[in-house]
Amino acid sequence: AFIWSGNTEILLALIKSVEDRLNVEADTQAAGIRVILMVEDSPFYLSSILPILYHEMVDQTQALIEEGLTEEHRLLTMRARPKILIADSYESAIALYEKFEPYILGVISDVRYPRAGRLDGAAGIALLQQIHADRWDIPLLLMSSESRNAAKAAAIPATFIDKNAPTLHAEVRQFFIQRLGFGDFVFRTPAGEELNRVANLRALEKILPAVPDASFVYHWSRNDFSRWLFARTEIVLASK
Repeated sequence: AFIWSGNTEILLALIKSVEDRLNVEADTQAAGIRVILMVEDSPFYLSSILPILYHEMVDQTQALIEEGLTEEHRLLTMRARPKILIADSYESAIALYEKFEPYILGVISDVRYPRAGRLDGAAGIALLQQIHADRWDIPLLLMSSESRNAAKAAAIPATFIDKNAPTLHAEVRQFFIQRLGFGDFVFRTPAGEELNRVANLRALEKILPAVPDASFVYHWSRNDFSRWLFARTEIVLASK
C-alpha cells in the first residue's frame, strides 16, 4: 500500500517496485543482478522514501548510459540496475535475505515492525544484527523516529537516520550514494582521510597506479571495489 502526497515520483516507484518483484528471481539467477532490501511497514514512510531510492537509481543509470560505448552496452546497463525489494515484517525480510543473500547490495530497515505476529520495537535491530553477523560487508541503514536508537545502530554497526529529522531525504540519498556505491569512488587512508575520488571506470583505471598500497588494501579488504562496480552494473568484473 502506498499513499499519494502530491509527489509524482511515487508513480514511477509504484511501477518499478512491481517490476522488480516480478523480475528479481530470473534476473539474479541469469545475470547476478544486485538487490537492495528495504524493510518498512508504514505506507507513509514507504511512499516517502522509495521514490528517493528509485530517483537516485535512475539518475545513476542515466549517467552510465551516457558513458556507454555502444547501443547494446547502454541497453544492458539500463536492464542491469539493482532491484529494490520491500518487506513489511521480520519474517518476510529474513525470507528475502536468505533467498537473495549472494546478491544483496544493501539493507535499509525500520526499527519497529511485526515479528512473530506482534509489533516488535526491536525487530529491525535484530534483523540487522543477524545480517551483519552473516555478511559483515553489506552496508546497513537503520531508520527510526526515536533518536535513542542511534546508539543501538552504532553497536551493530549500521548507519542511523532519524525519521523526524528535516534532512531525512538528504540523509537517505547520502547513504544511497556513499555507502551503496552510487556516487564517486572515494579513496581514503585506513584512518578515513580522503585522498582522491573518481567518477567512472576510466578515471579509476588511470588513478590506480598512483593509489598508496595502504589505501588500496583498505578498500580491497572491505569489498568497496566490487560494491562500486556492482552499482555501475559491471556485474562480471565486480564478481571477479
